[in-house]
Amino acid sequence: MTISFDVLPLIGEQMSGVGYCQAGLITELLQKHPEYNYTFDFFSFRNHQKKEERLLSYQTEQVRLNRVCFPGAFYRMIMNFIPFSYSYFFGREAEITHFFNYLVPPHVFGKTVVTVHDMVIWAFPETVRWKTKVLLKTGLKQSMKRADRIITDSYFSKQEIIKYYPRYQEKIRVVPCGVDLKRFYRITDQAEINRVKDKLKITGDYFLYVGTIEPRKNLLRLIKGYQLFCKKYPQAPQLVLAGGKGWMNQKFYAWIQKVGLEDRLCFTEYVASEDLCALYNGAVSFFFPSYYEGFGIPPLEAMACAVPVLVSFEASLPEVVGECGVYVNAYDEQSIADGIERLYTDPSLRRELSQRGQERAKEFTWEHAAEKLYLVYKELLDETKNKDT
Repeated sequence: MTISFDVLPLIGEQMSGVGYCQAGLITELLQKHPEYNYTFDFFSFRNHQKKEERLLSYQTEQVRLNRVCFPGAFYRMIMNFIPFSYSYFFGREAEITHFFNYLVPPHVFGKTVVTVHDMVIWAFPETVRWKTKVLLKTGLKQSMKRADRIITDSYFSKQEIIKYYPRYQEKIRVVPCGVDLKRFYRITDQAEINRVKDKLKITGDYFLYVGTIEPRKNLLRLIKGYQLFCKKYPQAPQLVLAGGKGWMNQKFYAWIQKVGLEDRLCFTEYVASEDLCALYNGAVSFFFPSYYEGFGIPPLEAMACAVPVLVSFEASLPEVVGECGVYVNAYDEQSIADGIERLYTDPSLRRELSQRGQERAKEFTWEHAAEKLYLVYKELLDETKNKDT
């Protein structure tokens, strides 16, 4: 059997959450099921070598790169309007092709699987950049119609898909995201933590947020809550916000300058993968009061590093964090301030959440997730065999 993956999320300069989700699942699938053949499909109009280098860590004897020299962005832009065949570019060898980023192109050979991570396009459309909005609004319904199975990251997201696209309910399967416990774990070497702090120009104790700087992450309210907290505790740790710049953040940065918070905040921008574990480990607590998440990998990574977390009650976050975090109202700055104070002033609570969080993280491994995904593939293959006989 040959399984093909659209590896667009893996070949960009900076990996997003979708990329890390695909990387975790593919890595485990290749290890656990070497009996299959795999192809990595991707468009590449330029910089072919760099893109292939980013795929080196996944390559085994069972993996074949299937690169097509054509502008992929152009294909994705027109495919919702002109049904140009995907098989024309990538052939007809795969029994299953899996697309990890919402959209299934027209005329894919064999069975198709698509991962739809959330319904933010309908739940919070104002937080989605216009290009993504156009692609999803014009293509998502058609993609789910084309797909033989729809994978989503949480039971919350499953209900969201059913809410907006009830006719595809029978196709949906939940495959939770995971955390790589070899990458994220408790560090006892303070020198390694200090190395990363020096590299990122972080001084002293700090609270931490990890994720893209964009509207739906609720960073404006987080900082307003942090500001209220600092009025009560002037010597409190600084707040480190680690992540690449998203969109619609100009007003956000302008407000920070206006209220004079530059000295209390540290923006690291994108953090290299090898530095993330130490960055988590150095934090007093981790904050993630997002409005909307299909899963929410950063809190899970923090928990694996034994860092106590603060999250909102919203979306899938309670499903991920369980009883291992402090919960706040995402829409109330005072609630966020109270949650920060609770964590900051109660060392015994931090220790308890640290221990609970580590145990909770062990329930969400990529190994478990990949096995659930494999069962979806097997289900499709069994359907094909039964149909043929």
